[in-house]
Amino acid sequence: MVVNKLKVGDELHGFVVKSVKDVEDVRSIAIELVHVKSGARLIHLLCDDKENLFSVAFRTPPKDDTGLPHILEHTVLCGSKKYPVKDPFVELLKTSLATFLNAMTYPDKTVYPCASMNEKDFFNIASVYCDAAFKPVISEKHFKQEGHHFDFKESGNTSSDLIIKGIVYNEMKGAYSDLDGVIDKEESAKLFESNEYGKDSGGDPAIIPELTYEDFVAFHKNYYHPANSYIFIYGNIDTEKHLEFLNNEYLSGYDKIEIDTSIKPLNSWDEPRSERVPYPASEGDTLEKNSAITLAWSTGESKDAVKSLAMNVLEDYLLGNAGAPLRKAIVDSKLGEDLTSSGYADYQRDTFFTVGIKGTGDDKAQKFLDVVLESCNAQIKNGVDKTMIEAAFHHLEMSALDIPSQYPLRLMDRVYRSWIYDDEPTYNLNLRKNLEVLMEEYEGDEKFFEKLIEEKIIGNKHRLILTFYPDAEYNSKSDVEFEKKMAEIKAGLSSEELNEIANEAKELDAMQQAPNTPEALATLPKLSSSDVSKLPPVFDTDTVDIDGGKLLDNKIYTGGINYVSISLDLSDFDDEMLEYLPIFSEVISKVGAGGLDYAEFAQKEVGCCSGIGTSVTVSGRIDSYDSVVPYLNYVVKGVDRKLTQMLGVLRERLLESDLCDKDRLKDIILQSRIGRKASLVSQGHVVAAAYAGKEISRNVYLSEIIGGISPIRLLDKLVENFDADMIISKLEAIRTKILDSARFDVSIAGSEDSRKMITAWYTDLMSTIGSNGFKKGGFFNSPKFNINMNSKSIGLAVPADVAFVARALPGVTAVSPHAPALSLISQNLSYGYLWNEVRAKRGAYGCKASSQAISGVYSLASYRDPCIVETLETYDNILDYIKNDMDLSVDGIEQAIIGTIKNFDVPFRPSLVVGTAINHLRSGSTYKSRLEFRTRLLGLTKEDIIAAAEKIFARDVFVKAPICVMSSKEKLEQAVSGGLGLDIENI
Repeated sequence: MVVNKLKVGDELHGFVVKSVKDVEDVRSIAIELVHVKSGARLIHLLCDDKENLFSVAFRTPPKDDTGLPHILEHTVLCGSKKYPVKDPFVELLKTSLATFLNAMTYPDKTVYPCASMNEKDFFNIASVYCDAAFKPVISEKHFKQEGHHFDFKESGNTSSDLIIKGIVYNEMKGAYSDLDGVIDKEESAKLFESNEYGKDSGGDPAIIPELTYEDFVAFHKNYYHPANSYIFIYGNIDTEKHLEFLNNEYLSGYDKIEIDTSIKPLNSWDEPRSERVPYPASEGDTLEKNSAITLAWSTGESKDAVKSLAMNVLEDYLLGNAGAPLRKAIVDSKLGEDLTSSGYADYQRDTFFTVGIKGTGDDKAQKFLDVVLESCNAQIKNGVDKTMIEAAFHHLEMSALDIPSQYPLRLMDRVYRSWIYDDEPTYNLNLRKNLEVLMEEYEGDEKFFEKLIEEKIIGNKHRLILTFYPDAEYNSKSDVEFEKKMAEIKAGLSSEELNEIANEAKELDAMQQAPNTPEALATLPKLSSSDVSKLPPVFDTDTVDIDGGKLLDNKIYTGGINYVSISLDLSDFDDEMLEYLPIFSEVISKVGAGGLDYAEFAQKEVGCCSGIGTSVTVSGRIDSYDSVVPYLNYVVKGVDRKLTQMLGVLRERLLESDLCDKDRLKDIILQSRIGRKASLVSQGHVVAAAYAGKEISRNVYLSEIIGGISPIRLLDKLVENFDADMIISKLEAIRTKILDSARFDVSIAGSEDSRKMITAWYTDLMSTIGSNGFKKGGFFNSPKFNINMNSKSIGLAVPADVAFVARALPGVTAVSPHAPALSLISQNLSYGYLWNEVRAKRGAYGCKASSQAISGVYSLASYRDPCIVETLETYDNILDYIKNDMDLSVDGIEQAIIGTIKNFDVPFRPSLVVGTAINHLRSGSTYKSRLEFRTRLLGLTKEDIIAAAEKIFARDVFVKAPICVMSSKEKLEQAVSGGLGLDIENI
C-alpha cells in the first residue's frame, strides 16, 4: 500500500504542497503542489495502481481557424533538444512498454499524456514528453510536414497542378467529410462566434494554409511555458520521485512569467438564430430524406459546478435512454430516422446543450423545434418524473464507481475539466459526494429541474437552429474551387518560385525518408529485455460447468460494480439467419419486455443498471482460422445494491422481449441504417479492410455480413419495402433457436457475495431454458464462401474527401511459428515504414498493418489518406523494406520485441478481464499457449522475421491479394483513369 509522506506547506525539490486530500471515490490521495520558481502546477493522485500516467497540459485558446494548436500538438512530437530524432513519439510507439501514448487538442487546451506499468519505462517516456513540450525543435520543415506545404501533383514536375500537403490538413479534410463532423464544426463556429470557442482549434482545411511559421513559433513561445502548465500524475510511484525528476530535468531552468490565456466572455444573444448549411452527401441523397436539423443552446460556464452537474443529470433524464421524454418525443414525432449526437457538453468553459435529428426533410426545422419545446414545456407543466430523475442520478453514480479501460486517462480528464479553469481540481473526482449535495438541493426545491429546463432551454435566447442539407456535389465543387485557387496562386509565381516549391518538397521527402542516425537514436532512453517479464499476465478465474455451458468467475476489484457478459454460440446458423442476426441484436435490446412497452422497459432498465448492450461478434480458434463461430452477446453492469433488479431485467430481456411491436421495429431499423451509414467514414479503414478480407477468410466473410457493408444493403432493402410480418417471423425464428442452455457461456466479476448471487441466478436461468440438443464444437460453414485470390479490386464510393486504402493477404494461426514475428512486423510497419511513407511523406493521418491470427488475415489499411495509387505502391514494397531497410540488428530486434509485447501486457480493468476471459474460452487460448507465444516472441531472430515476411508478402501471393478502396466517386474514378483496376460500387 502506498503511503503519502507530504503535508500542506512542505517544500521539496522546488515545489510547495498546497493541499492533501483523500479522494475516496477513486481510492487516491490527491496532492496538489506548485513549483515556485517556474509557476508550474502539479497534482498527483497517489494510489495503489501500478499503471502510472504523466500528463502536461497547456491552456491554448485559438485565435483563428488555422488549427495552430492542433498543428503544434503534432509538431512538438517531431524531435526535441535532448532527443533530436525526427519523430521520438513514433520511436516510443515502436520500442516502449507504454500503455498509452498520444496527445490531444481540445477547444481551449492541449494535453500530452503517456502511461506505463513499468517504472523505468514511465520515466523514460515522461522525459521524452517533457522535452518535447518544453524544448521542441519545431523546425520549419516539421511545421510544413505536419501542417501544410505546397507540392505538385506530379512530384518534381512544375508543369503539373499545384497542390497542398500536410498531415493535419488531410486529417481535418477527413474529419469534415461526413455529416457528424460538419455538425460539430458549424455548431461551435456559430454558437460561439463572439469568442475563442467559435474558432477551430483543429483547423479548417480552407484556412490552414494561411498559418505562417512565424505565428506558429510565437504561439509556442507564448503558451508552452511551465507557468501555463498543468501537470497531472497518477499511480503508485512515490511523489518525491516525480518532483525530483521534474525540477532537476526541466522546471528549475524557468522563471515564472505572466501569460494571458484569457477567453473573452460570450456575448449573449437577444434573439435565437437559424441558418442552412450544406454537407457532403452521396448521389441519390435528397433534401426530403437526408437532411439534418440541430438545436443548440449556450448553457453558461462550467465554473458553476452545481448547475453543470445538474445539467449532466438533466441530459440523462431527457435523452439518456429510449424511454427518456425528449428522446421519445423526437422518435415518436416520425420527423426523421434518428437523433444526431445530442446532449450536454462540458469539456470547455462555455458549455452547451444540443439535440438534433437526421434522416429528415430540410423543411422540418420549425416542426422539430416545436416538438423539442413542447416536450420540455411538458416537463415544466407536469413536473419531472422523480423515478426517472433518480435513475439519472444512479447512472452518474455508476460512472463514478466504474473502472474502465484507460482509467487513469478518465481521471485526468475529470481533473482538467475544473483545474484548467483555476477551479478545485478534485471536484469532478468526488462525484458521489457532489451528487449527494445536488440531490439535497433537488429535494429541497421540488421545482429544481423544472427551473433548470426553463432557464437553460425554454427561456434561453442564445439558441441556434441549423438545417444541414445534402449536397452530392459538395466535394466536387470544393475540388473545383481548390483547383481554381491553386491555379491562380501558381499563375502568380515565377519560375524560380515554382522551382523553389519543387525543391522544398523534394527536401521534405528526403527528410522524411532519411533514417535517424545511430547517434540520434542513441539519445533515446531504452529498456532491455531484462526489463520485460518472461511470463504472460495471469488471470484469477475459476471455470464452472453449468448445464453444458461455462461460467467464468473472475476475481478482480470492481469498486462496487458487477459485470455480467453472456455469450451464445450460433455455429449452426445458416446464411439467411446470419443475415438477420445484426437486426435481431439491435431489436432485442431496444423493444419492450416483461409486459412493458419499449419506453417503460427502458426506464426500468436504467433504474438498476447501465442498460443491456447486445452485439454480434465472430471468433475462431488459435489453431485454426477456419474454425469460425458467430456469437450473440449480452453485456450489463450495475451497482451492488441494484444487483437483484439488474438480474431480473436481464432475464426479462433474454426471455420476454416483445418482437411484435411493428412501429417500434420500423423505428429501430431506420435508426440502425442511418447509424451504420454515419459511421462509414469514421471507420473507413476497418470497413475497407473487412471488405477486402472477406474474399480470403471465412471469419472476415462472416464479420463483413454482420458488421460491414452487407447489413447496410439489407437495411436499405427493408426500409424501401418494409414488411413487418416477414421481419418479425425471422426474428422470432432466431429467438426460438438461440434459447438453448447448451449455447450459453457467461463471464462475471464483482464482490464475492455478488458473484455467488449471479451464479445462483444463472444456474436457475439455465434450468428454465433447458436444452434442445445443441452441441458446442461445430463451426460456421457457408456454401456461399469460397476463397477467391483472383478477385477484382473494389472501390466503395462514399462522400469522403480522403481515401481509405486496404489490402488483405492470407495470414497464419496464432500457434504458427510465424505468428510472433508477424506481430512484431506489424508493429514495426505501422510505426516505421508505413508511418514514414504514407503519413509523414504523403500526409495521410495513419496507416496500419495488422496480423489477425484468429481470422487468418494479414491486413494493410490507411486512414484519411489523400493518395490511393501511391499507397498501394507502398504496400508493394514492404518485403523489400523488411529485407533491406528494417533494423534487424540484435539491438534493433530487442527494441522491436519490447514494443510488440506491450500489446499483450495491458492494464486489465474489470470489463476487460470479463471480456478477455470469455475470448480465451472461445479461442482455446490457455496460459500454456500464451507462454509459448511469448517465449517465441522474446527469442525472435533476423532469420525468423525474414522467413515470416517471405511467407506473407511473397510476390506471387501479393499480386493476387484483394484490394478495397473507400473514397469519393470522383477520387475513385481518377484512380481508375490513372490505370488502377477498380470496380466501383455506390454505398
